[in-house]
Amino acid sequence: MKQSIILWFSLICILFSRSVFAQAPFPAFLQGTWKVADKERYEHWDRMSDGELKGVSYSIKNGQKIVSEYLKIKNSATKLFTPLW
Repeated sequence: MKQSIILWFSLICILFSRSVFAQAPFPAFLQGTWKVADKERYEHWDRMSDGELKGVSYSIKNGQKIVSEYLKIKNSATKLFTPLW
């Protein structure tokens, strides 16, 4: 019984460690349109290159898109940063 618990615990740790380390260093998963829960607020991200995403944050009022900010995420040699425009 004790060996079975240790085995299951080991397998769970391995699975979780793979999911953490398997993540890409650049947040390419952001591509596409995202909706803020319980609000009419959205973000849309486009991949410009392997190391750059550009996005826009907007809301919809009376059927019109109202942009609140433009966003950019860029990968430098050692870190991710969001340049100020």
